[in-house]
Amino acid sequence: MASNDFNQIACSLANPLVAIVQQPKAAHLPFGLGMGFISERFKGNKRLITTCRHNFNVSSQNYKFIFATAVLGTNETDRWRELTMIGQPIFDPREGSDIAFAIVKDPENARTRVLKAENRELPIPTNPPELSNVRNASFDNGNGTYQFEILTQLDIAELDRQMYQFTDNSIVCEPVKNEQHASELVETGYFPCRTLTMISRPGCSGSPILNDNFELFGMDIGGTEAGDKDGDIAICIPSNELYEARRLIDAEIQATLSP
Repeated sequence: MASNDFNQIACSLANPLVAIVQQPKAAHLPFGLGMGFISERFKGNKRLITTCRHNFNVSSQNYKFIFATAVLGTNETDRWRELTMIGQPIFDPREGSDIAFAIVKDPENARTRVLKAENRELPIPTNPPELSNVRNASFDNGNGTYQFEILTQLDIAELDRQMYQFTDNSIVCEPVKNEQHASELVETGYFPCRTLTMISRPGCSGSPILNDNFELFGMDIGGTEAGDKDGDIAICIPSNELYEARRLIDAEIQATLSP
């Protein structure tokens, strides 16, 4: 699926992209912006959103979490709708993981094209080497509206193997020297990640990373800043890790879905 097909899906009720906004309850507090994506549909208009744990790193006493999706058109015709969270965010129970989920209700019960994780690592496409991620660019246009920026990027390469850990509200990455070192990192709360030569900016955290067939390559959890000496690098949690996290929280999801 080419990038124009991605945009076609985003311009329909099938759009699985979700803007996550940390809306402050006091004027002196800053907004927080992140991404998520609809990964499952349930009965009763309910949906499962996959995202980053650090998108919930502020107190619910000071912030309201807003989930919004859209039928994208031009800036004048984007049709946004807010999704209502049911219960609380659900976190991957493995300490050090940056994976989180939320169950929401879609008022339009749209037939969303879900982005479901697979229990395998997908290769980087070769013809062309293209991947896409998405930035929550809400309020960039100065008129207080939600907005997505779809970033389709060519000539993607994968860098040396690393592992990550989410600790103290930040992501720490460690290069993997060998298999023994990888096992040691796992024992201390590190998880596999993929480092890619692609742009990831504030607002991309929790974005799906998609290949040209609209398959879920992984989830963006951070990256280098513009002008970094190492260039543009994105940190990606691979699809199989998202699959495992979803498996581990199944009982909690079923309990939340129960009447």
